[in-house]
Amino acid sequence: MTEKRLQVDSMYAHLDTNKDGVVSDHELMIKERMIKLENQDKKEDQIRLLIWFNAISVTVFVGILMIPDFISISRLDHLSNIGSTWVIASMGIISSYVLGNAIINKKDTK
Repeated sequence: MTEKRLQVDSMYAHLDTNKDGVVSDHELMIKERMIKLENQDKKEDQIRLLIWFNAISVTVFVGILMIPDFISISRLDHLSNIGSTWVIASMGIISSYVLGNAIINKKDTK
């Protein structure tokens, strides 16, 4: 069985890490693994951004509610129903992230 070689200036030449003109299964696996790691890193960055947004927005919301005369009493009645649900949901998102990381870190240490 003959090896299949890359064309000159092939678009797959960057996958040939040992520059022998042949893209092996091992070289393809390495590239796929690198792509998966990069995607996982981007996903984790987005999750961290979501968690930071939730934490900061809940803190600002509660802080605004604590400032006297910033929001009128009539508006405060309307905000309290929506706000309590939103705060509980945001805290649930944050706590599930923290719990998930604790479980993953515990698995990694074993």
